[in-house]
Amino acid sequence: MKILILALLLLVPTISYSDAGISVGYRSMSATITKNKSITPKNYYDTVNGVYNRTINVTTVNVFFDDSLKGHDNKGGEKDSIWPRWIRPSKGAGYIAGLNFSYGAEEGLVEYYSTDLYIGKRYFIIPHMLHAYFKIGPSLATFNYDMVTRALSYTKNVGGFYNLGFQVMVSKGIKFFGEAEFRAYSTASYDEFNLERNKTQFNNVLPGWANNYEETTSPKKLRKHIEEKNWGRSLITDGIRFGLKFTF
Repeated sequence: MKILILALLLLVPTISYSDAGISVGYRSMSATITKNKSITPKNYYDTVNGVYNRTINVTTVNVFFDDSLKGHDNKGGEKDSIWPRWIRPSKGAGYIAGLNFSYGAEEGLVEYYSTDLYIGKRYFIIPHMLHAYFKIGPSLATFNYDMVTRALSYTKNVGGFYNLGFQVMVSKGIKFFGEAEFRAYSTASYDEFNLERNKTQFNNVLPGWANNYEETTSPKKLRKHIEEKNWGRSLITDGIRFGLKFTF
């Protein structure tokens, strides 16, 4: 609650100077899940023990305030600009801030919730049409390991993330984006009920450098698995977030 109040105090005064909006994205996040006990709706008495290399399917809703911490990069000389207002180089390339709310799950193993607060910077490649950007900030996450009674096995962890991305204008007020993200959380929890010592660790990878999702232990099989993976498919399965941004 304190984090949300602080975020509002930082962001609300800047809304009138920003390009605000909402984005929705999907990412398949590579993770290593250590599960010593799992109770599932299928059979309350099933136990699953082991270490699993899986991908957690995560949906993220982002509330963003672009150009909020500072105005556009270069407001001087706009009156004499040769560019039409909607494609001026100074428009749409500036400092950014926002909040992320994420939810993901891997059936029978873990549920993941997180809230992120970030700042960053955008740079134009093609004025107004194509931008590159980065974001960085802290994150609070909850991992639930009991699929029936969530209060019986959970951890709450502090962490951080940064990502590099691009966005392309689809039409006025709508942009398509892609992001490569690196995320980690502390091994110690600030709140937990976790007698089985379950844990989840995200494996930060780029396309073409995937971990072994098929749970083979042989280095030879792992190399073969990586070499045979289709690069285009790995854009989706190895952690690139894709989505749409809607500007108010």
